[in-house]
Amino acid sequence: MSLFLAALLLMVARIAHGSPAASDDLDGDGKPDELSISPVDVLEDGSSSLDVVIRMSTRAAPIRADLRSQTPSLQAYISHGALIVDRSQSSRDAAELSYEVFRWDARRRHLCLHAVVTGTPPNQLQGEWLPQDVEVSRYAPCTVLGQKTPAVPVADKTARELALSEAGKLKKTDPVPDYLAFELAAQVDEGTVSSINDIGYYQEQAGFLRQASIILSAVNDRFPRRAVAQLIVRDTDENVPVHSMSHSPDRSHVTSSAKLRSIRGPETVYRESVSRLYGFGPEDPFHSTRTPKARCFGVNV
Repeated sequence: MSLFLAALLLMVARIAHGSPAASDDLDGDGKPDELSISPVDVLEDGSSSLDVVIRMSTRAAPIRADLRSQTPSLQAYISHGALIVDRSQSSRDAAELSYEVFRWDARRRHLCLHAVVTGTPPNQLQGEWLPQDVEVSRYAPCTVLGQKTPAVPVADKTARELALSEAGKLKKTDPVPDYLAFELAAQVDEGTVSSINDIGYYQEQAGFLRQASIILSAVNDRFPRRAVAQLIVRDTDENVPVHSMSHSPDRSHVTSSAKLRSIRGPETVYRESVSRLYGFGPEDPFHSTRTPKARCFGVNV
C-alpha cells in the first residue's frame, strides 16, 4: 500500500469518527479541536441533515449546529484549519461540486462563513482530475455556522483583495487551500501574475502538486510564454495521483521524485536541474543570466 493511500484511508477514518488530530486546529491556539458528527439523516424528500458538535479549548461551551441540505449528500470535516460543510454530489443522475468553508473569527469567537465553492466534479473517464468551472464566492463579515439567515457575498473587488491578502499571509511551505488556489487562478492578470506564479512555484516545491497545478495552469493559460510555469505544470501533471474525491478533504501533500526546479521572481533564475534540462554548463545556474535554449519551448522568459 502506498504512503499516499495509507494517509488517505487514515483521513477518511478520522473524519468518520470525528476524532481530533494535531492539525485539526480551528481557533489557531495550537491545540487540536474535536469535531463530532452524527450519522447523516436522509429524509423522504431527498434532503439530509447532520448534527455537528465542535469542542474548542478557547470556548467554554461547544459549538453546535444542525446542518441541512437539499441533497442526500452532506459531510462535515476539518481541512487546512477550516470547517468544511460539503454538499457535493457525484452520481449517474447528478454531479455537482458544492461546499462551504467556515473559519474561526476571534472577535466573534465563532465559526463564520468564509467562502462557498461550486463547480463540476472531475470526469475521470475523460482524464480529468480537477473540478471544472469552479467559482468561489467570499463572505463577510460573519454568518455563523448553522445560521438560517441567507448570507450575502462580498463584491468582486473586495473578494479579490481578501484572497490576495490571505495568500500573502501564508508561509512558503504552507499548503494553499483548494478554494484559495481556485480564487488565485481566477485572478491572474498583468498586475498579479508574478506573485501568483511564485505562490504556485512554492506549492510545487513543497510537494503540494494539486494546488500548484490549479494555480500554474491558469498562469500558463493566460501567459503561455512564461516557460517557468510550463515546466512546473508539466511536472505536476505527471506526478499528481488521480483519485475519486471531488476535492481533497485534508492535506494533499504528495512527494514527487522527479520535480523540475525553477522559479520566476524579480529576475529570471533557474535551479540546477532546470539548467541541466536546458543544457547549461557547470557554472552556478541559480544566478545565471543566460536564456534557455530555444529547442525546449521556443521562447525566452
